[in-house]
Amino acid sequence: LIGAFGMYSTALFLLLTMRLNAAVRKYNDAVGAFCGICAHIGRFAHQTQLYCTDKRVSTECTLWAYALSRAVQSDLRGVKGEECRAMYEHLLIAQCPKRSASQAEPPVEADAVHFILSARQQKDRVDGLIIATSQSTFVLQQLSAMLRVAFDRGLVTNIRALIALHTCVEAMQMAYADCRRVQLSPEPFSYASLMKVYSVLWAGALPFVLVPTLQMATVPMCGVLAFFVSKIDEISAELQNPFGFDISDVGMGAVNDRLLKELKQSLFVYNSSADDITGIANLVDGAIDAEEAIEVGQRGAGDWKDSEKLTRALGLGGRIWPN
Repeated sequence: LIGAFGMYSTALFLLLTMRLNAAVRKYNDAVGAFCGICAHIGRFAHQTQLYCTDKRVSTECTLWAYALSRAVQSDLRGVKGEECRAMYEHLLIAQCPKRSASQAEPPVEADAVHFILSARQQKDRVDGLIIATSQSTFVLQQLSAMLRVAFDRGLVTNIRALIALHTCVEAMQMAYADCRRVQLSPEPFSYASLMKVYSVLWAGALPFVLVPTLQMATVPMCGVLAFFVSKIDEISAELQNPFGFDISDVGMGAVNDRLLKELKQSLFVYNSSADDITGIANLVDGAIDAEEAIEVGQRGAGDWKDSEKLTRALGLGGRIWPN
């Protein structure tokens, strides 16, 4: 009996260990995926400061990017509809440029010269965001559309800058897909059920094995060992849903609060700068086409619509460029 129980105990603890390791690995994947979204949002914000020719456009894109992190949190926790309205309105609508009561609402085209979305458009987008089935997908779609409009209106320096910015959006999409993969990959129900049955059988047989040796101490020892096994099983089950509201789940609210502080600091420093971002460096392309002399140290020399033109004009690359 003791030998059979020993083999049973070994098999049970191996299964418990494997289950716990899988649960911890899933939890780490969840933390990495969500923190990856926040990292890509910070990267996107810094790139808009580098590539956008209007500071207010960069600020608006950053606000919508931060809205993505809150949208992912809402989607993963099942918070929908009007529960999110106040948060999005404060973040996206309250930041729009204010007009006096005597000023009429300008046409969309005129208002979007400095802001990709007008106040009216922002409200429409927020209304659409609140009723969207997937708020995260809606925000990602809006970011792509805003970048396209900004580029068409000359508010992004060049096509390579647009590609770099949208690469960040694609990275956000992939990180969000990883979060969904973790959330929608449940543990097999039969496996979890069998583990509970095996644990109960083990706890029931434990006193018969220990009583010849421990006698009166069998009761407290069985209680301690049964509690230990049950807690291991409970921890494994709890970590299967890392995006819930338990104290041990991923702290998405704390991560988002930290991201908000970082973006606030970044935007404050960026908008406090006295340097105007005009995109005038793109005009140097005309000088390159005219085969005029270009100095490497010239202001804006690092910003070119076509880096091949720059390489050809400066004679770089160690090759003969064809005409």
